[in-house]
Amino acid sequence: MRTASALLISMISWKRISDVTIVFSDKLQLFVDSLPKIGEGRPGNSGKHEYNPMADEHPLEQLLRDAKERDDVKAAALIAEQRKAFDLQEQVRSHWVRTKAGLLEEIGRANAVLEKHDLPERFTLRDLPEAGAGNIARCNLALAYPSKSARAEYDLTVLASDGRMILLHRATGQRHQKLTVFTASGKDWETTLTGLFADHLKKGRDTSQPSAEPVPTPSVEPEPVATRKSP
Repeated sequence: MRTASALLISMISWKRISDVTIVFSDKLQLFVDSLPKIGEGRPGNSGKHEYNPMADEHPLEQLLRDAKERDDVKAAALIAEQRKAFDLQEQVRSHWVRTKAGLLEEIGRANAVLEKHDLPERFTLRDLPEAGAGNIARCNLALAYPSKSARAEYDLTVLASDGRMILLHRATGQRHQKLTVFTASGKDWETTLTGLFADHLKKGRDTSQPSAEPVPTPSVEPEPVATRKSP
């Protein structure tokens, strides 16, 4: 009888231990299931929660990146604009050498006509030492008697920005023709010089002036273009 009671007590004890073990085991499994799986949430894996390195990034980082990108775009645009302006100035400079040679050639032709008719007046072109900011060149175009100092009739300014040539009559302040170093031709200079002499005739010639000695035709050799460094 005592042995049967002991056996019954033992069986009850084992049953309680088993129940406790099952409960613990179930809770342990629940805890394990709640833990992230190995590799889950990392880049390149297919877990429910992918790893995002930007999630913890301060918004100031993105703001600074955006600002830098805008600054880089502006800097690139400025460099491109400066390069474009520099290339255009070099083209203007190169064309002015040829345009000036054409002007000198027409001055020589006009002076030859005056000489042929025993007239003392002569056309001259004088470069100014300072072209001024934004200009490729500045010159004075004049018609004068040999016994008198040449008085500039026209100021000729060549703009570096677009190659325009401003031909300004000093006495009247009038601008003559719309010329550029890219489009000016011998015909344009011929017309300009003829108009200048026509104005001279309206004012009245000084017939007391002696005929001038023959003068050599102005040199028309192209001027060397100075090498300029890129900005």
